[in-house]
Amino acid sequence: MVVFLLACTPSPTPAVLPTPPAEGPVAPGWYALDPLPVPLQEVSVLEVGDAVWVLGGFDDTVSPVDTVWILDRDGWRAGPALPKPLHHLNAAVVDGRIHVLGALSGRGFTPIDRSWRFEDDGTWSTLPPVPEPLGAAAVGVVGSEVLLAGGVSTGTIAVGYAYDTAAGTWRALPDLPAPRDHGVGAGGDAFRVLGGRDGGIGNVRGDVFALVDGAWEAQAPLPTARAGTAGAQLPDGRVLVAGGEGNPDDPDGVFADVEIYDPAVDAWEVLESLPTPRHGTQAAWFDGGIVIPGGATVRAFHAVDTVEWLVLE
Repeated sequence: MVVFLLACTPSPTPAVLPTPPAEGPVAPGWYALDPLPVPLQEVSVLEVGDAVWVLGGFDDTVSPVDTVWILDRDGWRAGPALPKPLHHLNAAVVDGRIHVLGALSGRGFTPIDRSWRFEDDGTWSTLPPVPEPLGAAAVGVVGSEVLLAGGVSTGTIAVGYAYDTAAGTWRALPDLPAPRDHGVGAGGDAFRVLGGRDGGIGNVRGDVFALVDGAWEAQAPLPTARAGTAGAQLPDGRVLVAGGEGNPDDPDGVFADVEIYDPAVDAWEVLESLPTPRHGTQAAWFDGGIVIPGGATVRAFHAVDTVEWLVLE
């Protein structure tokens, strides 16, 4: 049985956070961007060309939505609606095309196996379904494949699947060493799963695994174990993780920690904390930095419209 907490009104970006200069170089650090048109959490956040797309999620009435919002240098605009209201989407971009491969649906967090691709004509086409209903998986792109690991199906699972976007076929992956959902996924040179949880919000994980030559290998663990974390892959292959939930030392149960993983040296670096601690969102590379839109400032449900942007050294 799912218990819903009270939804909230938007939380403003802290007044001390600067906005980016209208022109010229931007110094490293955190900046406030225009807020989302509406508060959202449990969204998918994707870099698509020079823009960021925010797909689905819950609004501040804890209702699933089918909306898509697009951020570019001119600000926010509405995009093409999803085929149905969805949250915890397994989504990725391959060759400039958005793929949604399973998700959670409704207030009951029902996993679905339905899959779609956003086409050049502005419509969503149907793809072969995921081998089992699945949402809240870790997602990464390696070559022409979108890889999923863990997530919520019949409970939290360890299984994984790869979808070949060129052939339109699915294959099974080796099971993760341990079940998890709400983890961060990354691709590039290898598929990685970072953090997550099993058995509830408080049972967070800090381990990191990479799929190498058909087997999972342990890598340097997260300095801060957490789940529901915003993650983004940088153009140089590093992976940034920010925020998350499952923090026993915070009354709201969320994290502000920001850390970045370098696969070239299998090591982590701790960065300046997230100005607005939150969970339930993702992150994407945008205009030379990392943008983190929306999320929730309290464990479970507390959707906000906050958008913050980190420019790295």
